[in-house]
Amino acid sequence: MADWEAQFPRYDAEHPDIWTLFEKYTLDMIAAGHKQVGHGLIFGRIRYDAALKKQQGSTFKLNQNYGAYYARKFMKLYPQHEDLFSTRTIRGHDIFEEERV
Repeated sequence: MADWEAQFPRYDAEHPDIWTLFEKYTLDMIAAGHKQVGHGLIFGRIRYDAALKKQQGSTFKLNQNYGAYYARKFMKLYPQHEDLFSTRTIRGHDIFEEERV
């Protein structure tokens, strides 16, 4: 299992605000009629919001290395949108693949 993949569940649990925003902005894109979305676009929006809040004292940081895992999590929880994000094969063990069975 890749290091980022192994660390994702903990990172996700420690930063629930990231998932909340990722899910919200992805659903916004779907509602706007988009059939495909890049996780980088969603992370960019989250960063934009964080930058605005940073001026108000927030120390929020977003690790880009987890973007693909948030995309996979979204597609796992919303199987009707399983083709929304393009994903590459993960070397080793895909933490979301086992759960699909």
